[in-house]
Amino acid sequence: MENASLESGLRYELGNGIMDVLSLQNPMEADGETRKSDQLNSDLERMPIGVIRSAAHWARNHVKQHKLVAKLSSRSFGVAEGSVVDPPLSFGKKMKKHFFEDMRLMYVSTTGALLKALRCTPVGDRNLRNFWLSDAWFGRSVLSSDPEQVCWQGLHAQLAPYFLIMLVLYAIGYPIAVFVVLRRAANPNVREGWHPKVYGRLYRRFEPKYYWWEMMYLARRICLTSFRVLMNDRRADVYVARTMQGWQGLCFLVTLIGALLAQFYAHPFKLEHMDLLDAVLLCCLFCIVWISMAFEIALKGTTEVDVLEGCVFLVVAVSFAISLFALLLDMYHSYIKSKKEPPRWIVFMVFTLTPASMMSHLGLSVKAHEKQVENIKKEIEMARNKSTKVDTSANDLDVEGRNAAPPKVIFGQRTRKQIAELERKLEQAITSQRIVRTDSDAGDYGGGDALDAEADDYDCDAGDRADDLMNDQKDAAAAPPSSRKIPPDGAGAQFTLAPIEAV
Repeated sequence: MENASLESGLRYELGNGIMDVLSLQNPMEADGETRKSDQLNSDLERMPIGVIRSAAHWARNHVKQHKLVAKLSSRSFGVAEGSVVDPPLSFGKKMKKHFFEDMRLMYVSTTGALLKALRCTPVGDRNLRNFWLSDAWFGRSVLSSDPEQVCWQGLHAQLAPYFLIMLVLYAIGYPIAVFVVLRRAANPNVREGWHPKVYGRLYRRFEPKYYWWEMMYLARRICLTSFRVLMNDRRADVYVARTMQGWQGLCFLVTLIGALLAQFYAHPFKLEHMDLLDAVLLCCLFCIVWISMAFEIALKGTTEVDVLEGCVFLVVAVSFAISLFALLLDMYHSYIKSKKEPPRWIVFMVFTLTPASMMSHLGLSVKAHEKQVENIKKEIEMARNKSTKVDTSANDLDVEGRNAAPPKVIFGQRTRKQIAELERKLEQAITSQRIVRTDSDAGDYGGGDALDAEADDYDCDAGDRADDLMNDQKDAAAAPPSSRKIPPDGAGAQFTLAPIEAV
């Protein structure tokens, strides 16, 4: 009876093993009718038990080998075990991807060109008391970009409908399309699979809670482009031109101040240096607007114009330098993200030009490192202050009561070892500050939680180390003077924050 059950079990195992081998070798043919399980079972019933046992062993090993090969191949290609590889994008999805990317890059220039084709300057005297409802606005006007072309007549009248259609489809339609995409992306489950490959440019560089920040960018671009084109009156009347330029500058400044306040409040980017770059460029544009307003009242041929031109070049140079630095940081982060060793010159430039206080703010280190370094420094200082004793018994005193020789600082044996251990930990903490938070999804950081947990563990052990210091102090006080050894000059008595060296 037992042999019969064993034999049936082996036949069942062998049948499953053969089915697994067939599914691994050719999954398409192993499904449906091609898997003739009934025929296989009937063939197995006629096989002897010895053959079945050896065949079952072979099938089991064969399945293990196939699974091992699949696991190693998934690791070599960077595919997580058990994950499903997304299929390649279809032609329609690729078209959507390139459409949104191209429209995003050309939005300002294309919208400005369409608005210029419809921007007309009225000809004739206008009543300044009734400025906005003056007859000249509704009478004869010429194209601002080409004064020889009369608006709404001739060629301009023929092309104006096409300009209006393109303005509605592009300048208004593109922001609506972006709003629809981001509205659907509010669900985190939607931002998986093929969706970030097609629309990832719109939200992947921002924090998850600020996935909609691209709409803020579009609103800012629409406002600045409209103010630059529609509020630029090119009439010869200098007073009216100054009035329009004043309103134009005021609208620019209000928009930029609102954008700066939103940027400083939210910090929407995942990469810290992108927040810095956006804020600096907004500040530079703010300065350019003020300088442009100053040009309106500066007298030609005077030093005022030269000073203003120098300020313009200074602002442009600062924005260019900050952009280069941000590009350098972006290159460094891209190497870290792809798990490649960055070139030595990039590492040297990044950690040489970046101040130590800005490391964590630019994503070059985490705040846990700074906290850990400060804690170790405090413990070293506490170890030196509480576990030392000044020996003045052997010093000769002069007549005035002053020490003829410097006092001898006595460290306990346990204290010297503990200070050396703390300094070693300090050096490791400073070196590990160069660990950069890498992102697996265009800015999704990883690794910071582990470093923060390490710092928390270090803080939890601070009480135990304080008790050790107190015990060491008691040992040093109880030791006889002959057993107290004086360390060599500078041994364990100095602390230096070593600079970060380039790899």
